[in-house]
Amino acid sequence: MGQSIKRKPTVIDGVEHWVCSKCKIPKMAVCFYKATYSHSGIRSSCKACAPKRLPPTDPIKIKRAKQLRNAYYARNRDALIKYQRKFYSDPDLKRKRKKAKRTYWENNPKKRFAKSAVSNAIRKGQLVKPDRCSECNAITSTGNLCGHHADYSKRLDVEWLCRPCHGKRHREYDHDA
Repeated sequence: MGQSIKRKPTVIDGVEHWVCSKCKIPKMAVCFYKATYSHSGIRSSCKACAPKRLPPTDPIKIKRAKQLRNAYYARNRDALIKYQRKFYSDPDLKRKRKKAKRTYWENNPKKRFAKSAVSNAIRKGQLVKPDRCSECNAITSTGNLCGHHADYSKRLDVEWLCRPCHGKRHREYDHDA
């Protein structure tokens, strides 16, 4: 990452104003989203300019972004694999990931018990993992299907979804909440 520049507010009529990095207009701090990573506590671009930075929703732009991402991966494949191997073999990071996982399961016991119940039922043959997504009906390898729980108290009541449909289901759920 590049070196960050500490921005300073401009005082107008006794009130601090920050200059938006996009539109270059001085605005009060309430016109910016919060950012804990920033020394000022706010983002560099104002709320009006923030939607311009959102990911594209146009299918053509999405397709182009995917092509660019795939081309980048193809060009840098060896370096990315080397970085990942180094990252996942670091003992300190392994400990941190293990601790984060343990904390997650301690904070979400219903999810843990539901996941364990499904895994045990599959291993014992009480539950069969299909080869098709129940949402889009796409044929996938069984390793790529996720068991989605609508209710974690019903441990063996799962809907088998492919990864894209499972992500879509969670995004829909998060918007409803």
